[in-house]
Formats: sequence, C-alpha cells, structure tokens
Amino acid sequence: MERGEVFSAVELDASLPGIEGNMRAEFAISRKPSFPKGLDSLNLPALARIFQLVEQNAPPCEMIHDECATFESSYRFIFESMRDARPGQLVYDDGFRRTIFGFKRLNSLSFVKSEEQPIMRAADYLVAVCVDFARRSFAGDEVSAELAALAQRGLGVIQGAEESHPLSHEGQSPQFGEIIASEIFCDRVFSNLDRMTRPN
Repeated sequence: MERGEVFSAVELDASLPGIEGNMRAEFAISRKPSFPKGLDSLNLPALARIFQLVEQNAPPCEMIHDECATFESSYRFIFESMRDARPGQLVYDDGFRRTIFGFKRLNSLSFVKSEEQPIMRAADYLVAVCVDFARRSFAGDEVSAELAALAQRGLGVIQGAEESHPLSHEGQSPQFGEIIASEIFCDRVFSNLDRMTRPN
C-alpha cells in the first residue's frame, strides 16, 4: 500500500464514526412529526441553493414547479424556512458566496400540472438543449448554429454570471454553485459557445 493510501485509510477510519453519528442525528431529526415526510430523501443543499440562485439573481418573482406529490411538502418546508427567517446573510470564507435569509425577491412557491400548463416544460427543453450542446462540444462533434443559439439562452447566462463575478484573492473565480465541472470540460464547452455565438 502506497504512503498516500495509508494516510487516506487512516483519515477515513477516523472520520467514519463522525459521519455515522451525523447521519443518525439527521435521520432522527427528519423523523420528527413536525418535519414533512421525504425530507431525508432530498439533496437539501442543492434545493436550498436553487432558491438562493433565484433570490440573489432574479427580479421579484414567483417560483412555479411541476407537481410532485412526494416532495411538495418538503420543498415548501425548506422554502418557507428560508423566506420567512429573520433577515440576514451568511457570507462564506471566500468573501463572495453568501446565503440569504428572509427573502425579498423570491416571493412564493407553487405547483401546477405541466399537462395543464405546457410552459412548465420550457426549462426541461432548455436543459436538454444545453446538455446536447455540451456533449457535442466536449466530444469535438459538429454543432449546428441553431443548437448553439438555443444553448446560448442557458449556458450563456451561466457563463456571463461566472465572468462578471469578482475574482477571489487567489486570482481564481470562486465556485458559487452554477458550474460544477472540470476545467477541461468548461474550457471546451464555453470556448465553442464563444466561437459560435459571440460577434467577431
């Protein structure tokens, strides 16, 4: 066994009891009668981050989600906990990322049937376009001008937010939730998006 593997094994062995304890505590909390069922099945940080992205980047608005009976009560619970909290901010160590409590922009969360309001599928279509563009660009495959123009509606917004964000003290753009991918993936995808959509 390599030296680095030994250190990793020791760290894992030391952290497992703590991880197990944290998981037991979280499961115990989620089983309290006051918490909605299914709360322990959600990726809570990701859900909270979605609310934060809207609160921090959108004008005053309402969020509408496709009906999902299993998780609606949990979604509402997290949303209302953050929206109705005492106003305040938690600023992260990088000095840029933050979590806002006591929403002023994201006013409400409601659910509708996408069959009755087809516009609810717009986000699904946009995601599908962006994924197709990213896969083709990363693989070096041909991308049509139409696909690039549509992908610009989604990936371009992400790219613009990343580029306009202040640099951290290390000279690197801080990770604030919008892009979770390797540098080589981002470079290939966004370089191709620039090449195909930005004016010469």
